[in-house]
Amino acid sequence: MAKISVIKKWIKALRSGKYKQGRRSLFNKDDNAYCCLGVLCDVYKKETKKTVRINGKWFLPLKVQKWSGLDSKNPILYHNQAEGHWCIASELNDDFQLSFKKIANAIEKTFLKNKKYES
Repeated sequence: MAKISVIKKWIKALRSGKYKQGRRSLFNKDDNAYCCLGVLCDVYKKETKKTVRINGKWFLPLKVQKWSGLDSKNPILYHNQAEGHWCIASELNDDFQLSFKKIANAIEKTFLKNKKYES
């Protein structure tokens, strides 16, 4: 089950304006740009002081997934723009090209306003 304290830090980081948004990779070293999942990896590095390789990778490394409590390397998020209202995080970032703030809203709806995840 997702760890609410980690989810809140991820949302805060996405809304902070400190990250340049990129596509198709957790982190692109050449552009210094992150996808929404790459931002979670950066939060992991800052919180745990552990390294994690993300340049050129597409999905969450297992240690970040376990740390965050997410049930997938590419979590399914609720968003009303997605057909059926559910969509994997990378699609919201890469295919729908939603801003980090809109993705943060989707994460919030999924994990903080969903009875399944309330703690």
